[in-house]
Amino acid sequence: DGQPLLTHERYRQVGRLVNSVLRAEPRPHYLLLPELALPRKWVSSVSNRLLQSGISLVSGVEYDTRQPGTVRNDAVLALTDDRLGFGSSVLIFQSKSAPAPGEEETLLRLHSRGWWPPRKPWCLVYRHRGFEFGVLICSELQDIRFREKLQGEVDALMVLSWSKDLETFSALVESAALDVHAYVAYVNNRLYGDSR
Repeated sequence: DGQPLLTHERYRQVGRLVNSVLRAEPRPHYLLLPELALPRKWVSSVSNRLLQSGISLVSGVEYDTRQPGTVRNDAVLALTDDRLGFGSSVLIFQSKSAPAPGEEETLLRLHSRGWWPPRKPWCLVYRHRGFEFGVLICSELQDIRFREKLQGEVDALMVLSWSKDLETFSALVESAALDVHAYVAYVNNRLYGDSR
C-alpha cells in the first residue's frame, strides 16, 4: 500500500542480523535476504554498513509504488568493487519481470495497482571478483527461459523468494541446480522457511 513499516524495532532487528553477519567467522562474501525484505529507505544504510566490511548485499526490496497506479518489485545488489585500485562499490537494482500467480490480481484488487515494468523475461550474469552469478526473484525460478539463459554461464544462481509453496520450490531448486549446472542459493521469507 506504499506505506512501509519503518519502526525502530524493525530497524533494530535488521541491525542485529547485520551485526551477526559482521561477527561471523569466516566472514561471508555475500548476505542474501528474501524478496521484499528491505524498505527502500534503508537500502543505503544497510548496504553501506556491510560494504565497509567487504560484504556484498543481494536483497529483495519492498514494492516501489512511486509511479501512480503501478507496483515494481526489485532486488538490490550492493557489490564491493576494487577494479579502480581502491575500495568502492556499485549499487544495482534488478526488477522482477512478472508477478507470481495471484500476485498481480491481489495488487489490483486490494491496492488498484498494476504491474510494472512490462513483462519480458530477461536476466543478467553478474561477474564479481571472479565469481559469476545470476539473481532471480521468486516466481522467476518457475520460468524455464530464465534457467535456460543462465545455463552454463554462472557459478551460482541466487533466488530471493517469498513463497509458502515449499514443495514446488524445493523441487525447483533441485532441478535448477541440474538445469543451470550451478549451485543454487535459495532464501525465503522466514515466515515459511526452507532457505538453503
